[in-house]
Amino acid sequence: MGFVLSIVYLVVAHFGAATVFGPFARFHIELILAALVFLVSLPALPGSLILKTSQSTALIGLAIAVFLSALIGVRWPGGALQAFLAFIPCAFAYFLVCMHCNSRMRIQALVLMLLVVCLFVTAAGAFDLYNGIPASGPPRTLDSGNPDFVSWNFEHPYLLPQRSDAGDWTYRVRGQNFINDPNDFGQLLVCLIPLMFFFGRARRIIRNFMTLLLPVSALLFGTFLTHSRCALIALLAMSVIAARRRLGTLPALLVAVGLFAAAMALQFTGGRAVFAEARSDYTALWSDSLQLLKTHPLFGVGWANLPEQLGQTAHNSILVCSPELGWFGMFFWTMFLLPTCRGVLLVDSPPKVSEAEPFIPDEPIPRE
Repeated sequence: MGFVLSIVYLVVAHFGAATVFGPFARFHIELILAALVFLVSLPALPGSLILKTSQSTALIGLAIAVFLSALIGVRWPGGALQAFLAFIPCAFAYFLVCMHCNSRMRIQALVLMLLVVCLFVTAAGAFDLYNGIPASGPPRTLDSGNPDFVSWNFEHPYLLPQRSDAGDWTYRVRGQNFINDPNDFGQLLVCLIPLMFFFGRARRIIRNFMTLLLPVSALLFGTFLTHSRCALIALLAMSVIAARRRLGTLPALLVAVGLFAAAMALQFTGGRAVFAEARSDYTALWSDSLQLLKTHPLFGVGWANLPEQLGQTAHNSILVCSPELGWFGMFFWTMFLLPTCRGVLLVDSPPKVSEAEPFIPDEPIPRE
């Protein structure tokens, strides 16, 4: 029951309550569902190792840091509670996955759920994109003449309009809630691609065509529609890691260079340059982020408050986390990230991974 409710909760968290429940979303059914999942999961908590991991401790510390960043950094008690409640669903999703996705079949079910979410968002965004989106951009407000993004987001919730380097309007596919930014959605798509190999089988051509080739192609198409430069870099890094054992490091790098050239020829980034010299504005944003960290070193300027301070986000995880949460929150963010990277490196090194020792009972088991 806990696993099933967890999957339902994750579906609602990714789609949004308004998409799943429609007009009934005003009754805050997602909160009732979260409380129900929490109560059902309590019996499994004592036997779980989740509270003994550094990542769990880091998430608890991050929740405290989010609260204090608004309470002390912004001096807004009401905003501290709002920030805390906004952060909790992210941490709650992590705990649910760690507690209930503890077998191969359950992991496959989780991957299928994420695949359905990604395919739905990609299909909705592609349908909207190829059915009458104006090349002139979002409609203008009557009073100021500026783009009316409020009306646009209501009519086109899966498309983000944005100017290219040439000044033309380009549209990037995005999701809702957890994935309401094209970069976040693009990263989810890239992370899901290797997970699809859970369903592959050697020498099963038809099965692999249905469970690998078609879904991965759809995920790559969705990644293209996000026009995310971060997702492109992640794809290239993943291709190098996947190919270096079979081809060697240098050939794998050459393959990545070829893929990058093909992606740029296909306008993967939506007309936006990738190279640092074309993104000098990022350097200015990073400098401003460091200045905010100097003026608010301990608890930062408030969680999710950096765009309000700079006019936009800094597009750098370290230079977003540190000025928003200060060194206090940065400590717990690092505490979550580094052990996770270490675990990935251990799994990627088969000689360092060993089976657990078999359990031998103290007394022989009597035969019937």
